[in-house]
Amino acid sequence: MAISTRMTRQKGLFRIFRNMSSLTIGKILGDFFLFIMFVVISRAFGQEGLGQYSFAIALTGFFMVLADFGLEYLSIKELSRHSDAVGAYYGGIFLLRLLLSLIATLLLLLLVAFLPLSNDAKIIIILVGVYQFAYKLMDGFAAIFMAREEMHTAALLTSSLRIVAALLAVVVILAGGSLIIALAMLPLVGVVQVFVGYGFVHRYHGPLQLSFSWSYLNDTLRRSLPFAITEFLRQISTRTDVVLLGFMAGAAAAGIYNGAYRIIFLLQFLPFFGAMSLFPLASKLYVQARDESIALYHKSLNASVLLGIPASFGLWLIAPQLILLIFGTEFVESIDVLRWLAWMVFLFCLKFIMQIFLMACDHQNEMMRRQWIAAVVGVILMAVLIFLHGPEGAAIAVLCAEVLLVLLYAHALVPLLGWPQIGIRLLISSVAAAGFGLPLLVVPSISLVLFIPLAAVIYTGALLLFREIRTNEFQTIVGLLKR
Repeated sequence: MAISTRMTRQKGLFRIFRNMSSLTIGKILGDFFLFIMFVVISRAFGQEGLGQYSFAIALTGFFMVLADFGLEYLSIKELSRHSDAVGAYYGGIFLLRLLLSLIATLLLLLLVAFLPLSNDAKIIIILVGVYQFAYKLMDGFAAIFMAREEMHTAALLTSSLRIVAALLAVVVILAGGSLIIALAMLPLVGVVQVFVGYGFVHRYHGPLQLSFSWSYLNDTLRRSLPFAITEFLRQISTRTDVVLLGFMAGAAAAGIYNGAYRIIFLLQFLPFFGAMSLFPLASKLYVQARDESIALYHKSLNASVLLGIPASFGLWLIAPQLILLIFGTEFVESIDVLRWLAWMVFLFCLKFIMQIFLMACDHQNEMMRRQWIAAVVGVILMAVLIFLHGPEGAAIAVLCAEVLLVLLYAHALVPLLGWPQIGIRLLISSVAAAGFGLPLLVVPSISLVLFIPLAAVIYTGALLLFREIRTNEFQTIVGLLKR
């Protein structure tokens, strides 16, 4: 019996590892090409052009919440627990998504007409907005495959959209095209990709039954409302900084800030997809095996600490070299911003795990209420600190709001899963991470190409000096590699 249980757990861990790897690889590829596009924009159009693009992304993010309305999380949660046919369940949701996307587009057009911006800036906002809405439709199709733990297909759908759109935009810029023409590639590819996503669903899960009633609409919107509000509040926490900087300090300040934040934005999706790969299993375990759900929660948090601490500390160390390498001397002011934001990576590792388990435990309302608190505190801090310190103040405000949110999430999970048991991992990881700072102290001019792999080797070796790591995480990794 013990051997059978251990084998079952190993299979579960392998499935999580495989799913996380698929999502992570896909996300890395997609975001890598988008990041290249971001860098090319910064090089070709400077702080002003980058600021216009960043402002458009931040502003349209709020309308993107309306286009999705929490349906992605609801779909994953419901489809992971039930074996209903996808076509019968998701057909109505797809039509609802189309309706919400249309409403979001019309509202965005109405708002843009009254914004005190140049015509070019307004066109950029509209182009980016249509792309964002198309991407959310693709997320909806990807949610079907994620719920069925077919993460490789979900990753293929979302990453291919980003790769093709970013490549076309870069080609246009290198050919001498304007920023508007380059960004027009994004919605063009997005609309085409929606049809591709629909074809994938039809091929692997059958046709969607495209019909819904008003009672279905009301019931679905009611159940997705907590997810939608939480996502809206997350947008307030993560997008208001750029919007406020754009209005209070100008497009150049927004570009300086977003040059640093884009690096964090690229890295945050690694812990996000790691958590999302746990979502279907966590949702099922909460209903079927509560003890295993608790064990999975604490193991996931421990793994997040071991990954998050060195990532944040390493990013803090290499911030000057990284900013100058990617954006050039024009963005030297982004260095201090990045050093503050570097610690967001560690907080993301904790936050996304807690967020997933709150939803898996049917406590999305608790998650929403705590997000409210963090969002209100964050916006107040942003307004004050941006006025006092500009882009660096925005980074400090975002970091403080994220710390508060993690603490609030941890408190909400105590009655369900207990306090996070991460004290030992925090100590071990901090000691091990301090070790890879030595190469920079000894050889300050060491290149990133040498420092990053050297730091990884030093950190891993330091971890293996601790018996706690060797008998837990190391054994788990060995088992996964054997499989």
